[in-house]
Amino acid sequence: MSFLLQFLLSLITFFGWFTAAVAYGLVPTTLSHILLAVPFVIVLIFVLAFVMFYFMGVRQLVVNVMHGLQTSNREQLGQFFSCSDEEIPKDLTPYLSKLNRFYYVVNQAKRKSIPWCILILILGILAFLLGAAHHTQVVDKSIHLGVVIGYLVASTLGWVWMMKYLREANKTLRQVKELFGLKSNQM
Repeated sequence: MSFLLQFLLSLITFFGWFTAAVAYGLVPTTLSHILLAVPFVIVLIFVLAFVMFYFMGVRQLVVNVMHGLQTSNREQLGQFFSCSDEEIPKDLTPYLSKLNRFYYVVNQAKRKSIPWCILILILGILAFLLGAAHHTQVVDKSIHLGVVIGYLVASTLGWVWMMKYLREANKTLRQVKELFGLKSNQM
């Protein structure tokens, strides 16, 4: 899932720069940047929503596993370990200490990535709306241009940070699965 989200983030970052290049006439095409902006904003909203839900979901998975391990019910512990009830370890302290470290990593990834997503969403939608306002001659072109440049800078910087944290969250998710002897396609 992380690789799909990395691809989609790269796609919308490229598509944003491509739309700006079309607006300036740097790319020879018959399409107007206005026609490109409409599907771009729709895709932008969905991709960034997927990214935010991914970070929230990975964090919540680690939290659920931590809470599940803290219960003393052996039947519930059996769902985490890929072994029989007799083979479940009596001392779960090493597992909880590793999960605390994993929780820190995924919580930091969520806290660092979601603000970038929100900033990019706000600037992208605002640039789109101000473009429509400029087209109807309600606002000056410089206002629309300023927000577009802000969006391009934020999306590029956000892309760098979100790529980093998507890799870290994916790595941590795999480590959580390895901790309990699960395959990558399980859980």
